[in-house]
Amino acid sequence: MRETNRWYNNISLDGKATYGAFDFDAQVYATSEEKGFLQPYNRYKFGVYNEYFRIIGGDYTPGYQTLVMNGKRVRGVTGSVHLGFFNVQASYGEINRGVDGTIAEILGPNASLLGSDKILLPDGNVARITQGTFKRNVFAVNPYFTAGETFKLGFTYLHSKDDKTTAQFTRQPQENVVAGTEMTINLDDNKIQLYAQGAFSVLNKDIETGDLSNETIDKVFGPGGAFSGNSEDIKKIKDILSQFITFNQFLSPLKPEELSSLAYEASLALNYFGNYFKGTYLSRGFDYNSFGNNYLRTDVSGFNLFDRVALLDNKMFLSLGYERLEDNRNKTKFATTAFTNFNASISYYPSFDLPGVILSYSRNVNNNGILSTDPDIQRRTYGIDDYTNRFGVQVTYRFFAGFNHNLSATGSFASRKDNTVFKFDANNTMLGLNYATEWSKSLQSFLTFNMSNNEIINGSLNTTQTFNITSIVAGAKYYLMQNRLVLNGSVSPTFGDLKRYAFDASALYYILKNFSLQVQIRYLVNDGYANDSIVGLTSRYELR
Repeated sequence: MRETNRWYNNISLDGKATYGAFDFDAQVYATSEEKGFLQPYNRYKFGVYNEYFRIIGGDYTPGYQTLVMNGKRVRGVTGSVHLGFFNVQASYGEINRGVDGTIAEILGPNASLLGSDKILLPDGNVARITQGTFKRNVFAVNPYFTAGETFKLGFTYLHSKDDKTTAQFTRQPQENVVAGTEMTINLDDNKIQLYAQGAFSVLNKDIETGDLSNETIDKVFGPGGAFSGNSEDIKKIKDILSQFITFNQFLSPLKPEELSSLAYEASLALNYFGNYFKGTYLSRGFDYNSFGNNYLRTDVSGFNLFDRVALLDNKMFLSLGYERLEDNRNKTKFATTAFTNFNASISYYPSFDLPGVILSYSRNVNNNGILSTDPDIQRRTYGIDDYTNRFGVQVTYRFFAGFNHNLSATGSFASRKDNTVFKFDANNTMLGLNYATEWSKSLQSFLTFNMSNNEIINGSLNTTQTFNITSIVAGAKYYLMQNRLVLNGSVSPTFGDLKRYAFDASALYYILKNFSLQVQIRYLVNDGYANDSIVGLTSRYELR
């Protein structure tokens, strides 16, 4: 790409076996993209399964209650025991690889230490660093009780800690403890579903110095100290908490009684008479933090409603959704922002030989109640007042006219309006057309048309930026030698603000039923800079 060559090597091995009452599986994925200074790309896994237990070693993504641990890869061991009414699962391993940082620049002894990328070296100099990552281990355990599909009550505990010996040039090592519970009740053959979960977290943002000593507690708390409170009471709290997490001045939340690190949600779903309804209320404090789920949105509370109705003997479906969330849950911000989202769609599928149609509309509104005609006030107070309207249409049609044809057309129209003094508006139009024909069991062709027009308007500066592209893809697939050889080819010109031609070709050949080779070639003719070529060779062998 861009006159630069790079060779990628990837190998993937998957195997499954059964012996008596035991099932086994193994997976290996190794790639030349694996580097010691990056998080792992390689994946290894081996599992043993039985009716009563599961043991999985290597790289695995376990499932716990979503507030505590969700979508996190663990390199270690995960096991579970299933005894009917009582069950338990647990995981232990590494979720972050330890990668040391490097010194990017020596700034001298008098340089400022402000900034997360500045550190003080032992010789007294201040250095700017490229930050590394501590090795971070996690332990999670989840005992739970079940009664078939009707009832489930579970408890989850997670402890995660950085290994401060694995990196020198990086941020402060941290530690996290989370405790949670969840409950599910399903009634009337799952037509009534109740679900609730909650969790409380404690985070230590710097465990470098370890626990506070009793001598330090006596100096800091009580008469003459920097903080009010009885030092003996603080020592008792330390004796309890230090069994779970490092106890020092960097613990969060600072005021547990304000419940700023509490997160919870509850939902009710009803499914009767072709009508599925679900309502959810959620609340997550701004201090809530779980190393098992780094992508959870916090400092938010509110509700969402969803309803889907089946009409005309399940030929028409009407869906409605409404959500209203607010931040500033613990009143730590200057203003509270409300996020309101409304979605509606109607789908109609009259019969197999008639077109199906989907119409959709959504509106997203964000407002924190701060409006001013003074740009300086807007900048200082972060005024928010905008809304986005989006309309969509999709038509699909399968028909026979000498041959089998499949036609799909889509359209999306979005407009964002900013009511603050910045007038940062945006418009987007997208049109798409896909047409495929099956000329025979051996030959298929396709034609795709896509157009995207984008406009970004800065009303305060009276400027407008546009980015418009149109692309066409025409190609075919051909089966030969009793489907042992599959040929693909396509050409794709792109016009507008991006101009290029793309040529793609591939050949897949089955040497044996379980052994195949595939060659893929892509050549890009670019406008204004060097052309690109990509060549790939893939071999696949299945052990049976």
